[in-house]
Amino acid sequence: MKMANHHPYRAIQLTGARCVASVAVPFAAFMTSMTVQADGAPPKANDGALQMSELVREGFRIRKTDHFSIAYDTSYDTLRPLIGRLEGTYDAIERFLAFNRVDAGERALDLPVILFDRFDDYATYAKGAGVDATSVAGFYGHSTNVAAFCNTSASPPFADVNAEMERLQNRLAALGGGGSSASSDRRKGIVQRLSSLRAQRDELVKRFNRFVIQHEAAHQVLFNLGAHVRGADNPLWFVEGLACQFEVSQTDPRGLLAGVNHMRLADFRDALGVAPGEKRLSGEAYVKAVNSGTWVRLRDVITGSDPGRGEEMAYYYGEAWALVRYLHHRRGDAFAGYLRLLRQREVGRTVPREQSIEAFRSAFGEPDASFERDWVEHTLKIRHTE
Repeated sequence: MKMANHHPYRAIQLTGARCVASVAVPFAAFMTSMTVQADGAPPKANDGALQMSELVREGFRIRKTDHFSIAYDTSYDTLRPLIGRLEGTYDAIERFLAFNRVDAGERALDLPVILFDRFDDYATYAKGAGVDATSVAGFYGHSTNVAAFCNTSASPPFADVNAEMERLQNRLAALGGGGSSASSDRRKGIVQRLSSLRAQRDELVKRFNRFVIQHEAAHQVLFNLGAHVRGADNPLWFVEGLACQFEVSQTDPRGLLAGVNHMRLADFRDALGVAPGEKRLSGEAYVKAVNSGTWVRLRDVITGSDPGRGEEMAYYYGEAWALVRYLHHRRGDAFAGYLRLLRQREVGRTVPREQSIEAFRSAFGEPDASFERDWVEHTLKIRHTE
């Protein structure tokens, strides 16, 4: 399958078909996950359960797993991979918190998740949560504590591909089972194209789901196990950068974030304009990246609150992923201390820019040019594979 670039959400291009479905779907509804209620009160824990009970009355079924309660109206074949991704993400985060000596308290049970079969139903629900469904493939609602997803293969990015497959199936049906050798050859060609399209679509759905589901599930689990304080002013770079670690499987039994997120690494390298295989960054290239707006300086990453949209957001997420990974691997004890420090943030209280810098400085040292250079060079040495 030919991909337009390393992002499964930026473009879908399936070979062997007349259609190309283009899409720009970010992974995180970050403005939703960071919402604080107007009165400063912590989100109500049972809001999600109430919403799910309403859905069940409308024909949704409930599937309970070790840590999640999933309302769904899809087939079980669509639900099954979601269960594995949710529970795998939970287990990985639990190990990660133990590694960093963070007491997660009581194990979170029955975390509410909704899986919609029809995109229109998902869009209606998302709209009620203040989320534009055309720009997010799934989201975690911070105020409701609900993670919501739709059946990816039935979502708009795949509409043209699905239409092409239906057209081919209709042609196959029209040809029937008999006829000349020429008809037989045509049937064989259609079957091969259908098989190729289906395999490519299913692989892309799998990649889509891995990043979207695991990212949003990571938000939900991290907030519910106390890595972040629900309703507090949590640093955006840390919230998103940490969730990006779990877009790929983290299977280290100790809880070390050993898995490399090559998509985010590619974003990081693209933001700097670094050539493939290059492990060093020249001063000239750095200045060019800053002036072009693709690279956000370290101090601005730490204090930033709006990563923008499209490629601008992808670059920011790449930096956030790289910064969290760097601090975790190179400054482990300080990272664990910073994680515990953030848990002390108060619900409803805004943290000023300088206070954000000071919290970072007290844990890791001055976020100056030397610090930034070490972080960048460390990340560029990570072997990148597409």
